[in-house]
Amino acid sequence: MLPPPHRLRRDAAIRQIIRAGRGQYGTYLSIKWLATKNPTSRFCFVVANKVSKKANRRNLIRRRLSEIIRLHLAEIVSGVEVVVFAQAASGVLEADYQQLEQDLLGILRRQKLYPPTP
Repeated sequence: MLPPPHRLRRDAAIRQIIRAGRGQYGTYLSIKWLATKNPTSRFCFVVANKVSKKANRRNLIRRRLSEIIRLHLAEIVSGVEVVVFAQAASGVLEADYQQLEQDLLGILRRQKLYPPTP
């Protein structure tokens, strides 16, 4: 689970990021992000009912995404707010942890929010 200072909870802030933020698509995920003056990076994970009607499956995806971000938090650029969306038609339910990690970090690299691989 992400530490509380890195969680994005306010509905108004999430709507602002979705409306005005920059976006990027991956195989299983997409993100919207916005640079802020906040010294920490904050994240929100959105897994819609279209992905699965069962809450335990949606929560599994949220937990995996949260753990990926928690483990790589030190390398992610500070001062950004990111909303991560799970794509319903992409087969995200069948994706394992490594596939989600590769997809999410690849998206962050393309947006220059995560350092490139050496």
